[in-house]
Amino acid sequence: MAAVARLVGACEDACRKLAASCMTAAQAVNGWLYTDVEKYANHLMDCSYIASATARVLSRFERHDLAMVVFQVEVCQRAADLCAMSCGGPRSTERLETCGTLSRECADACAALLRALGVHPVLKVGGPVPPGDDSRDEGNGAAA
Repeated sequence: MAAVARLVGACEDACRKLAASCMTAAQAVNGWLYTDVEKYANHLMDCSYIASATARVLSRFERHDLAMVVFQVEVCQRAADLCAMSCGGPRSTERLETCGTLSRECADACAALLRALGVHPVLKVGGPVPPGDDSRDEGNGAAA
């Protein structure tokens, strides 16, 4: 059980760091002059909110129904994977690169916790493409 407690703490910490980083990155992209910037900023903010909620749930891990914890961690893992994919690309900034790194760390921490709880982590999926990055359209189901 001590190993699970360490993984809970590591996941909570990764979620808190990601929540802060996503919000900072969202504020940075709000200055971009692209027609889809609002959608991009909203995606970052959504990831921030999900990671923040997950950290709060994990902070009270022992008090929650395990099914609720698993569901929340799965959602966070998926959001972090999508965020990591959308924080790269040719128009990436230092804040977005940091957010992408923390997104991958959070997704990995969520996956490790899920494995420790006996749950298979969700599969990584394609996500939104950053503004101006057409190089990943094929992986997102868009026409090439």
